[in-house]
Amino acid sequence: MLDLAATALVKAQDHAAGRYTGSATSSLRPYTEAMSRLRVAIASPERALWEETAITVGLLALVEHLLTPETRWPSNHCGGLYAVLRLRGPQPASSKSAIIVALYYDSWSTTFLRPCLLGIASPFDHPICWDHRPVARGDVPPAVYKLRWMSHQLFLRLPTLIVLVRKLREFADVDAAKEAVNLAGTLLKICDDDVEIEFVRSLRTTETLYDKHREIKRASFQFDNTAQYFALLYYSQTRLLLFRLCRTLSAVSPATDLLEIPTHTIARMVENLFRSWQYTFITGVVGDHAVFMAVVAAWATLTDHPHLLEPELHAYELRIWLLGILNSTLTSQAADCRELDQLADLFAGGPRTGSTLVQRYLSTRSL
Repeated sequence: MLDLAATALVKAQDHAAGRYTGSATSSLRPYTEAMSRLRVAIASPERALWEETAITVGLLALVEHLLTPETRWPSNHCGGLYAVLRLRGPQPASSKSAIIVALYYDSWSTTFLRPCLLGIASPFDHPICWDHRPVARGDVPPAVYKLRWMSHQLFLRLPTLIVLVRKLREFADVDAAKEAVNLAGTLLKICDDDVEIEFVRSLRTTETLYDKHREIKRASFQFDNTAQYFALLYYSQTRLLLFRLCRTLSAVSPATDLLEIPTHTIARMVENLFRSWQYTFITGVVGDHAVFMAVVAAWATLTDHPHLLEPELHAYELRIWLLGILNSTLTSQAADCRELDQLADLFAGGPRTGSTLVQRYLSTRSL
């Protein structure tokens, strides 16, 4: 099964690069045979838990993406990947292959977005999963490694805090408030300002190429690889989502000074996002999933802190710019300010009505 999936991936890569000269039927045969064996494996209570099964689902998701690039995200297999990983449950890293750990990291839409849309805690919010360290690809700098690990932990744990804050927004609950404040305080400690600041200083910058982006930021980060890009983008957006949850929590529960976030820290996270996005548009498809959530995080932050970047930049022009970036990732009708407000509120424990925009975004990239 795994060999067939690997063969299908090679053929799909050749097909996508225009190197494949065989018939369409021949190119699809390994894929269809792997699918048949995968269905048998998933139907077996024992084989469904095998590493081989989860890895096969991940490989077939890549095959689907290469054969149907217009979808821009492996739609049919992501739900299956979520189901298989959830069925396996938390397992110590020592019993996992590097590929399984990589699946957790590369499937944050599965481990984070899906639970948020369902209004539940992530099934992967467990100490064993928190401890999964990034799978290094070559010589990865320690800062990239650490930033990625911290954002991984927040992706797994933020859905639980969102559930608690939503409960408190609906009615007062002393026990839930205490649990939420304790969790928020714990998550705020998952950071390393020194590492993040030093990493940002180490990045080269280049003139922003696109006119609409250059009006906001004249200089953008010039990342050496996607590992650097995702490390900074994920770290900054998860921190901003956490900051807003803390602000919301302080408004609906007995206050605590521990949840107050310095304005300069919030502004720094927003700056990190604004100077990172050019990389997405230069490299094409890579990163548009990350940009979608980063737009939501930045939009929410400007809602709470409209004067954050003044006098250089005003919230009104920034929100117009952000809405344009988000709509560039949509394949369906354009979103409006109201929808983005609802979506941002969903990630702060608000009503789940905002999930309709996510569903539209994922209409061809289904979770």
